[in-house]
Amino acid sequence: MFRRNHVLNLKKRKKERQANIEEACDKNLKALVHQYITRLLYQASLSFILVELKSFQDMIYGPHLPVLVYNEIRVPLLNKEMDYIEGLLKDHKVQWAKHCCSIISYTWIDRKQRCLINFLVNSHA
Repeated sequence: MFRRNHVLNLKKRKKERQANIEEACDKNLKALVHQYITRLLYQASLSFILVELKSFQDMIYGPHLPVLVYNEIRVPLLNKEMDYIEGLLKDHKVQWAKHCCSIISYTWIDRKQRCLINFLVNSHA
């Protein structure tokens, strides 16, 4: 009798248990947050090592969001960002083909030995 009541109580508690935030968060939402973090790092030209600092992890992740790993920023998330940029350029590329435009880039090094890249759009129109 005691065993049966104990099993019923465990089942009842399991049903009543509130889902923790880890279970409740959508995986797509986690991926989106990671993509936004990496986009910030790319746009601000910040070092990827930043994500390995404990202070950064405490600030961004707290106890429930999985930590972003250095190698994720370098390969899969960079590829996703490239796809995102390609999507943004899709309409522009149609216009470039229509108006005979092309992108020109060139690099140079300034006095402080920093490599700079200039992007230009060239059109015959």
